[in-house]
Amino acid sequence: MKKFTSLSPYLASFSLIIFLFITCLDLNCFNKAFFHEEYARMNTAANLQMSQDDLNASTDALLDYLKGKRNDLTVTVTIGGHTQNAFNAKEITHMADVRTLYQAVLFIRVAAALLFLISLAYYIVDTRRRRQKFLTSCCGCFLKTTGIIVFILALLSGWALLDFQSFWTAFHHLFFRNDLWLLDPNTDLLINLFPAEFFFALVFRIVFTFALSIVVLSGISIALLLYSRHAKKTSI
Repeated sequence: MKKFTSLSPYLASFSLIIFLFITCLDLNCFNKAFFHEEYARMNTAANLQMSQDDLNASTDALLDYLKGKRNDLTVTVTIGGHTQNAFNAKEITHMADVRTLYQAVLFIRVAAALLFLISLAYYIVDTRRRRQKFLTSCCGCFLKTTGIIVFILALLSGWALLDFQSFWTAFHHLFFRNDLWLLDPNTDLLINLFPAEFFFALVFRIVFTFALSIVVLSGISIALLLYSRHAKKTSI
């Protein structure tokens, strides 16, 4: 049990970071204001010869489907003067895979939240007579764990910044077991709605939001450590 006691603050820190990352991913991927900003920047509606209402309707249907708020992707739009279904069979099958992946990610977030609470509760109970140690250990373990995560994130961000295409291709090979994500801009609306530059902006928005939350928590941890050391000196 002593080994678990020493590992519990690291488990709490790791699970908290995972929870934060998935939350940042969730908030940004379903931020409709971001979609509208990117569509305006890329002039998507005009380039696709779609009305803004049809563009928004197809996007809303897609996001609602991924969220589980609707069971199909049947939405009719007019593109280039032709009325048609927004998404074809290949796109719908791929988005079914994406929804499955998204649901798995949400399950991981719940698991991370539970692990954080269990690990933290155990450590609090185990160190209830050593409050000073609890504070310094939790903050120190969080900063150490954050350092490792930030290092990995920096490597991935550098890869994406230098060669986003290979980064994005590797991502799809890792999480999908088929080639349905290889879309054709001549026949598939999805690739035109969300080209590489859109995902580039989205990925770095997620990274920025996550990094900001980590900076805030790290600042709080450092402040608490300094306070703890100061309190310890004044009590001697």
